[in-house]
Amino acid sequence: MTKILLSRQPIYDRRMTEFGYELCYRNNDDDRAKFFDGDKATAEVIINTLEIGLQEVVGQHLAFVNFDRNLLVDTHCESLPRHRVVLELVETPMPDEKLLKELRRLRASGFQIAVSGAVHRDWVDALLAEAEFVKIRIDTEDWKMIERSVTDARKHRVRLIAEKVETWRQFQHCLSLGFEFFQGYYFCKPEIVGGNPTAVNRLSTLRLIATLNDPRSQIDEVERAISRDVRLSYKLLLYANSALCGLRRPLDSIRHAVVLVGLERIRSWTTLLLLYGLEADGHEIFIRAAVRARMCEQLAILRGFEKPERLFLVGLLSVLEAIVNQPLAIALAPLPIEPMIKDAILYQNGALGAVLKCVLAYERQDWIRAGTGMNLPFESIRDSYIDALKWTVQVLSELSGDSSAALSPEVHSVNNI
Repeated sequence: MTKILLSRQPIYDRRMTEFGYELCYRNNDDDRAKFFDGDKATAEVIINTLEIGLQEVVGQHLAFVNFDRNLLVDTHCESLPRHRVVLELVETPMPDEKLLKELRRLRASGFQIAVSGAVHRDWVDALLAEAEFVKIRIDTEDWKMIERSVTDARKHRVRLIAEKVETWRQFQHCLSLGFEFFQGYYFCKPEIVGGNPTAVNRLSTLRLIATLNDPRSQIDEVERAISRDVRLSYKLLLYANSALCGLRRPLDSIRHAVVLVGLERIRSWTTLLLLYGLEADGHEIFIRAAVRARMCEQLAILRGFEKPERLFLVGLLSVLEAIVNQPLAIALAPLPIEPMIKDAILYQNGALGAVLKCVLAYERQDWIRAGTGMNLPFESIRDSYIDALKWTVQVLSELSGDSSAALSPEVHSVNNI
């Protein structure tokens, strides 16, 4: 079976909470610039998603899967779990009675339908009558056409998804137009709007991160820094003593954890725990940080780097500006981390930066850039991403102390301790 490059792009509601994921894909043939046949693409994503496990890919959220007319009328979606999948009709085909009949049957059986593309054509009305969602691309910024599309869609009982949202200004305009859901790169790398100061609890957390990641710090300093925070100490012991670390005997102290697990890994994991404990704008930032960190580390292992833990830290801190609401260079300035790590995060320089560049490109489904300079087969890059998704779900379960967290990216607060 062909292995495809599978990625996911989150879809957010107006509260910036994850609502679902669109599954994005392409094949891994030698011609890296060529996408393969649409019917085959969707067939492959169905097979691969079922093989990996839908729960592992999207948790308890909805999965938006692209279908064209032929695959829908040929009932190839029947193998996907109903009530979990939104069948996204792409290219907005002119409907015929056979397609409309199949859409009605699929809706009655539990599937939801999304229409993607221009909606201001008269013949699209028949499709919208059978749909729950309509996606409207806003990257053209032809706001008159977008507003007309919104007006036409409002004639039906559909929920509006703004697609290709790239900037804060676009996002605000879409909010004013009444869009309910949003998708685009803006949500993976929010812009810094205004100069809001960093909250006090975040400043203290960043100081602790700085102490932990100071290369001059030894085991004694790291132990003291962790031990000052009882919640952090408790969570770290639970985390280090879990199956994630593979330790075969209980831990009895913070020092014991640091010694057995290793100073570099403890630094990375503690930083992850601290980011999880911050009262950021939702848990999506933490999820993004964890997936990036793990994927960076896995790629470093595949490339044979001496200290793959450094790549974990690179991925983890690459989301820092979204947490502290400051430009990344300013957020990183007080952290006494190695210059090569800062250069990798800020400019994607050097061998470490090449790994982060690959991960960021994969997030954006820029498959060509993702494979450039890594000297790894696309299948290995894809598997590192899937591993990162699975690992993050397991981490969330361990951190929350609730096995149900493994089923969903939504996390319980650690501040209850």
